[in-house]
Amino acid sequence: MDKYIGKVILVNLPNNKRPRYRWIIRKRDDGRYIVRTPKICVLIRDLNLKRDKDFGKETLLPKNSKPRE
Repeated sequence: MDKYIGKVILVNLPNNKRPRYRWIIRKRDDGRYIVRTPKICVLIRDLNLKRDKDFGKETLLPKNSKPRE
């Protein structure tokens, strides 16, 4: 997932059927990723602009998450 740092991608999260959009911010020293989730009324076509007001706070990505293939 290192090649996706700084990009908005669809991520398969554990215990969710559908992939979710996440903005991958950075990687921690222990190998886990810090991500931000888009807010409710933001259009999908505007996610690549990565405006601060379009995303929520930084959170930790769950361990078994994988990018959608």
